[in-house]
Amino acid sequence: MGETQNEKQHHISNSSLLKRGSGTLESLILKSHIVRIYDSSKTGAVDAHSVQIKNDSSKTGAVDAHSVQIKNDSSKTGAVDAHSVQIKNDSSKTGAVDAHSVQIKKDSSKTGAVDAHSVQIKNDSSKTGAVDAHSVQIKNDSSKTGAVDAHSVQIKNDSSKTGAVDAHSVQIKNDSSKTGAVDAHSVQIKNDSSKTGAVDAHSVQIKNNSSKTGAVDAHSVQIKNDSSKTGAVDAHSVQIKNDSSKTGAVDAHSVQIKNDSSKTGAVDAHSVQIKNDGSKTGAVDAHSVQIKSDGSKTGAVDSHSIQIKNEIYR
Repeated sequence: MGETQNEKQHHISNSSLLKRGSGTLESLILKSHIVRIYDSSKTGAVDAHSVQIKNDSSKTGAVDAHSVQIKNDSSKTGAVDAHSVQIKNDSSKTGAVDAHSVQIKKDSSKTGAVDAHSVQIKNDSSKTGAVDAHSVQIKNDSSKTGAVDAHSVQIKNDSSKTGAVDAHSVQIKNDSSKTGAVDAHSVQIKNDSSKTGAVDAHSVQIKNNSSKTGAVDAHSVQIKNDSSKTGAVDAHSVQIKNDSSKTGAVDAHSVQIKNDSSKTGAVDAHSVQIKNDGSKTGAVDAHSVQIKSDGSKTGAVDSHSIQIKNEIYR
């Protein structure tokens, strides 16, 4: 008749214990790392931080991905260097896709490579120029003959504009009274006629007062600069409040930072939400990180698109 009910239950219990045991061992090993494990069937090295990847054994190229959700088909021979990317690559694509946080649909009619970072693009066959776009929402009309180099841009170009708009993630209204070119990345800017200097801004929400004489190079920034600041602020996607006690430049990418006066080192951070306590003296190089560093941490945290809670295990 086969296994009795008790034998079946015993078999199931043993299997459960084995599975539970291996799970416990794995959790003990990985308790403080929050790590995914890759199978031995993978031949390419996966350098991934906080990555959800499915790599098939048919992949021979290395996947350098940061916070990536990728499905690579065996028909792909080129390496995909992608940061926080959602990509569907069809076999009809021959060019490599270097994409950071990209949502792309490529039609076979496209022959030029699309270097796109966090891009939502619809390219029509009537376009012959390559679109270098980072996080872009663009509609290019056939009446445009100049190439649009745009990163994360929402742009409406009127025929009355003759100058090219190099804009990254920009919401811009250019009035005819402006004669200088606006190089802006992900910017919401209102330029008054009293401004004579060019504003190079990436993903910026800035209010520049006439008391500012230095140029503000900012990427995706929400900044309030007080007149007491004389140094330039190079910031990418930053929400920063700089106090007058800060004399060093803050190079930050997509950062929400509160810097206390006790910090003397520069904070180079990419897409970071960090609270640095006065006990931290080392620089924090973090990419797309949500970190809570306790006072007991003295080493630098180099993380890419990571959600980490560093706890103290005793």
